Amino acid sequence: MRSFSPKKTIKKAQEYYWKIISFVPSDQLYEMRQNIIQGYVKLFLFSLAISGILLWFSTDQYFKRKVALEDLKNHATHDAMTGFLNRRVGLLFLEKELKIANRTNSPFTLGYIDLNNLKIVNDTYGHEEGDYLILTSTRLLKDSIRETDILCRLGGDEFFAILRECTIEQSEKIWQKLVEKIENFNSKKLKPYQVSLSHGLVQYNPKEGKTADQLITEADTKMYAEKKKFKQASKKNKF
Repeated sequence: MRSFSPKKTIKKAQEYYWKIISFVPSDQLYEMRQNIIQGYVKLFLFSLAISGILLWFSTDQYFKRKVALEDLKNHATHDAMTGFLNRRVGLLFLEKELKIANRTNSPFTLGYIDLNNLKIVNDTYGHEEGDYLILTSTRLLKDSIRETDILCRLGGDEFFAILRECTIEQSEKIWQKLVEKIENFNSKKLKPYQVSLSHGLVQYNPKEGKTADQLITEADTKMYAEKKKFKQASKKNKF
């Protein structure tokens, strides 16, 4: 009798393992896939929204910083109330205009301007009315000059104007234009006081070689003489 010997080697018990086969119905599998896709879409949309918010915030902060820097720069060079150049920058522009005039051999006119009765308006009607007088006067002044001209507030009620490539005769015509605007405003009688300005004009000629200080002093002297006449006339009339 032959002994039985299998062709395949019989594995030991510990070499056997279970293979688990799982079956998921197709409709459930489809639903699972859809849920996964929707989850990814929601995650993508959420990430996109967060990125948009962060981009908006960073852009907003950038423009706020830019505006703040521009405001800071503007305050450093311009008078906060009138928008004219401040004293420091205005004097730098005057020095620059002297160099240009010397190089091109062309004249310009410096006008020294003072608001009449500002102190009286402040004392009588209050500083808000005083501010109104300043703003109204400077607005009329700005509307009367050319775009190429430069206005500077020296401080308080004193200003100067650089009228580029302008003779003193041409400057007087510009001043008359301002006077007409002032008279038109005063004729409306919007306030219990009147807008009034005193001025002094000095023409710079390159051949004379005057300094900025000399021009300002001459223009100020002429302005003061006109202001003195105004005060004398005001004593005879009611303010």
